[in-house]
Amino acid sequence: MRISKGRQGPEVQNHVKVYVANGYKRADFPPNFVFGSGSSLSGAANEDGKTLSILGYLYSFGLVSFSLYVILEEGYARRALSKKAYPFFVWKHHCNNFPIQHYKFAALTGKLKLRELPNNGDIAANQYHRYKEDVKLMVDAGLDAYRFSISWSRLIPNGRGPINPKGLEYYNNLIDELTSHGIQAHVTLLHSDLPQALEDEYEGWLSRKIVKQHGLIGFNNLFGYGFSPVTNSTENIAATRRANDFYLGWFAEPFVFGDYPESMKRNVGSRLPSFTPYEAKLVKGSCDFFGVNHYASIPVKDNPENLLIQPRDYILDMAVQFISTSFAEPVVFCQRLSSAPRETSMNDTWRVNYLKGYVGGLLDAVRNGYNTKGYFTWSFLDSFDLLDGCTSNFGFYHIDLVNDPDLKRYPKLSAHWYSDFLKGGNKRISTISPTIDGESHFSQ
Repeated sequence: MRISKGRQGPEVQNHVKVYVANGYKRADFPPNFVFGSGSSLSGAANEDGKTLSILGYLYSFGLVSFSLYVILEEGYARRALSKKAYPFFVWKHHCNNFPIQHYKFAALTGKLKLRELPNNGDIAANQYHRYKEDVKLMVDAGLDAYRFSISWSRLIPNGRGPINPKGLEYYNNLIDELTSHGIQAHVTLLHSDLPQALEDEYEGWLSRKIVKQHGLIGFNNLFGYGFSPVTNSTENIAATRRANDFYLGWFAEPFVFGDYPESMKRNVGSRLPSFTPYEAKLVKGSCDFFGVNHYASIPVKDNPENLLIQPRDYILDMAVQFISTSFAEPVVFCQRLSSAPRETSMNDTWRVNYLKGYVGGLLDAVRNGYNTKGYFTWSFLDSFDLLDGCTSNFGFYHIDLVNDPDLKRYPKLSAHWYSDFLKGGNKRISTISPTIDGESHFSQ
């Protein structure tokens, strides 16, 4: 028995049952399935004993990028930034030894000029001071869970040593507020914000000294793309497997098998770090679950000529070509679509339509036996973004980060849709109209 992909969709052969959701409700999911939302950057960057993280240092200069490092060779930097490819930066340092410096150096010298911002993220959505208000919004929305990040440099300001009592108090208060209202606390222990002190001391995650920093228990957060072969040729199918190896297997397979994928070891060779037997035993089986950040579906084509290029980067090592189509854009809270005028972002029908389709696809996966336990939207609030600063509109709740000193929260159309779904409704929400009194009204 097998399922093959035909021109008009999956062709089911030999009576294999494939369940597809059309109309659905929250009750169609298992009772223990978790629906939540997440946010990051609590603000209060310079308050109550918090010290600089590597991102905070960059933001303090009004600069934005997504990587832990910045390549100073202009051509490679431009290429990496245009692709918004986080692994590209780290790959260059590990595998090619290109001239590379830290954020700190790049910001001070100005050798790489990134977009200047009207706000550097020190305040963001100010959840540090408004967590009770935000938890009330989560309760009203019907969330099962909330995902947030613990800032290492707030909890342990120097990266090691004494715990900051004010930082501990804040996170305890936030967790207590969530659980007292029946909302699960899902914690991201590191969100690209290593304490600058450890970066200055030994280059942070690029040094094996980092493993001596006891106290953090890690789980993997994967960048998920739905890769599919552009044709069903043997070469393109193999290329799709390599793309999955480089984007998912690079991080997931050590937790499952204790080693990197074979295709990576074959294409990268000695430039790929290797596990010692002790390290392999330590990491294998150490992950309880995987959290996948799913962004886009992308067709893949084999491109072996890339392996002839020297020196090579992360993308070239993959030996694939990503085919750009209208279906290959990252439509989950897409960067391009999110930077819309307020009246457009409030009436975010595109996000509602995406959520409808995505949640339906998620139900398909659950019904067809995939071990999927929950779904978290990104994000609950508009906030300062790693790529777009304060110009993004990712959240269910609109916040004018630039012009509104009160940072008032306004529910968007998508907030109403998600809340209605979580509370068991099946309404068809079509429009929303913000009013001068700050309230939002939507019609069925």
